[in-house]
Amino acid sequence: MWKKRFYVALILVMFLNVETADASTAPSPRIGHRMIYDPVNKRVLLFGGSIWNQGVSRYTFYNDLWSYDVEEGAWTEIETGSKPPGRFNHMMAYISETHQILLFGGFTSQDRIGDTWIYDIDGNTWTKVDTVEAPSPRSDAAFCYDPRYGVAILFDGYGLNDDHPNDTWVFNVTSLLWTRMSPQASPKPQYGHYMVFDAVNQKTIMYGGHWSYGGGDHGYSDGVWTYDYPTDTWTKIDDAIALPSRYWHSLAYDSDRGKVVVFGGSGGATDCLDDTWLYDYSTNTWERVNAEVHPSGRENSDTVYDPVTGRIILFGGFRGWGEDPLNDLWVLDVAQSTWTQVETVEEEPQSQETGSAIPGFALTALIIGTLATVLLQGRRR
Repeated sequence: MWKKRFYVALILVMFLNVETADASTAPSPRIGHRMIYDPVNKRVLLFGGSIWNQGVSRYTFYNDLWSYDVEEGAWTEIETGSKPPGRFNHMMAYISETHQILLFGGFTSQDRIGDTWIYDIDGNTWTKVDTVEAPSPRSDAAFCYDPRYGVAILFDGYGLNDDHPNDTWVFNVTSLLWTRMSPQASPKPQYGHYMVFDAVNQKTIMYGGHWSYGGGDHGYSDGVWTYDYPTDTWTKIDDAIALPSRYWHSLAYDSDRGKVVVFGGSGGATDCLDDTWLYDYSTNTWERVNAEVHPSGRENSDTVYDPVTGRIILFGGFRGWGEDPLNDLWVLDVAQSTWTQVETVEEEPQSQETGSAIPGFALTALIIGTLATVLLQGRRR
């Protein structure tokens, strides 16, 4: 009889081991990922990114999607069906009217590409958008959504064969069509620059970038620019001499205070920048945030603003080529001028099929206890 009970217990152990899987606690270290804030579910969504593998001299590209609950301090990976190929330094924006994410291009295992995707947050589905006309393949372009006109605006970027197209495109989220614009004047051809929509001042604002012309003429940060869609006009606002020039920095918009927030990036030298700046379009002024504790210098990270807590969320990046990527998470309290590193909250492993809430260590103890009881009873008999 005790042998029969032993085999029953063994089968139970095998079943429980099959059904139980540990949950990942956070996105892996990476660079060039993109994040948006989902105001409906009050969370941050992160897609993609990459790492450079030193030993084999090649990239690993990610196409995973993560949700970060700011209040709980917990990451959760979102499983989807068909989805875009892995990529980094792609362009991504949140479409407020339809509760969707718009994604374009980036750097992939097939070089830079020019595909367009829409992620429906409510339906948890990715859909590839096929258009007759679209921007040429590229990564590292400035990109943001202008809700006044229902268009996403894209400027320049890093194209194939080290090309910088120096072009302006808009994507209409209703017709799902790309249109190339023809402004009379434009910022310098560049990459690693970023753009946000200033809701308080009703402006699209672009800052930073590594600009380059033929013949070796290049530099960093072509000042602050705005783009007006109805008139198809770029306007230079400021030469941005108040702060060190940079590209591959992070750029976010504090909608409560009407401030553009800049952190870190590369100034073209070996060391990455670790400074934080606020830009006020209404007064055309820069202000440095002098926080004693702050993230380490880095480039190719990303930031997003959480209006519920009034904080900027920063994740990942790296300290330069040859350095390991990061997966640390920091929050900036703009009102208090303080940075705080946040530790990831580990989720309890759950049964994949049954939804059991038994933690892994408790389940192991239960299994061992069951086997021990069966064996002991068998020996007594």
